[in-house]
Amino acid sequence: MSETNGIVISGMKYKESSKILTIYTKGLGKVTVLAQGALRPRSGVMASTEVFALSNWKLKKGRTFHYIESVDLIDSFYTIRDSMEKMLFGFYALELLDKSTPLEEENTVLFDLLEKFIRTMREKDRVLPLMVAYELKFASFIGYRPHLGGCVMCGNKSSEVWEFDHTRGGLICSTCRGRSRDSIFNEEVKEMNLLLMSKLEDVGEFDISDNTLWRMHNRMSDYLLYNLDIREMKSLSMIRQGQF
Repeated sequence: MSETNGIVISGMKYKESSKILTIYTKGLGKVTVLAQGALRPRSGVMASTEVFALSNWKLKKGRTFHYIESVDLIDSFYTIRDSMEKMLFGFYALELLDKSTPLEEENTVLFDLLEKFIRTMREKDRVLPLMVAYELKFASFIGYRPHLGGCVMCGNKSSEVWEFDHTRGGLICSTCRGRSRDSIFNEEVKEMNLLLMSKLEDVGEFDISDNTLWRMHNRMSDYLLYNLDIREMKSLSMIRQGQF
């Protein structure tokens, strides 16, 4: 039996009263859990099986699933659902983690990042800079940190205008960039580095315009989809349709 904190990243009904959960845990990585009887009216585990819920899980591994020995809810983060923007950004973070990580590969850094993102998002009114910072940090922690210190092609560290090329992994200077429409000026490069290096709880206070942040988000989401070989994300499609 294993005991670990874990966040529910997805769930689906199984038979009449049970659920199959995907949980990202601190001690085991991503695991699939059969929550038997979770949908019964008096179930003691119902709150812990909702998406976003953080709980302490005691799990026993079977052939196909992990099974719940006991579970104690730590925080449901239920108020995230009061805001469509927060809910969709939250679903995006969960789906990104689900699609990019294998089962049962422990990564405490990713778990801590996800928990901090959800907790901070609940507390902040302005969450767009938080989302971009999460994307930058997530890419870095899984080994795809974008190159933001100079040109990935020639090494030039000084350029009046840059391009961000997600196929090459970062910035391209004005000499190497050709005729790209995605022009990035030095101030925006500084802001991306600031979001990457700052604590999540601080980024909501930065004076970066929403238009700039949306450009960063679209750039980073394309970068992540390409490098992680993800063809489609339902949550990302909904965000792009809304762009609040």
